[in-house]
Amino acid sequence: MDRYGEHFTGLPVFFLYFTCIAYCCKQCSLSLKSTGDGCCRITSHLKEKLDKEFADSVLEVCLRADGQLIKRLKGDDTMSGALLEIMEPIILEREKKAKNEGIEQGIIYLVDAFHDLGHNDAEIIKVVMTKYGLTEEKARKYL
Repeated sequence: MDRYGEHFTGLPVFFLYFTCIAYCCKQCSLSLKSTGDGCCRITSHLKEKLDKEFADSVLEVCLRADGQLIKRLKGDDTMSGALLEIMEPIILEREKKAKNEGIEQGIIYLVDAFHDLGHNDAEIIKVVMTKYGLTEEKARKYL
């Protein structure tokens, strides 16, 4: 067994993933920064192109392994409770984002339709404010 295998045999993949990232961050003076979308990015002061490419390669391998782990944990038709608990905040955030994007697209179509029907901007703003509960300033952005 290689020098790493004896330490990591039987450990869950996600544990290894976070251990690897934490070790790399410590060794290279990197830090994890949340992107706000449930993901993390490694921020650093790496200057050399080769160092950056190496870090990108390590992250790519880790993310692929993470994706494979999720597929395995998901199983056939039901998601395990532990995976659902881990993924729920991310899923809820993405649902919220998708809903907001849908609302914005609806407002854009509404404004276009009212313009096509010959309504003026003041009428359109009033309708958008009433139907979507927006301030006048936010409603004007859709004109």
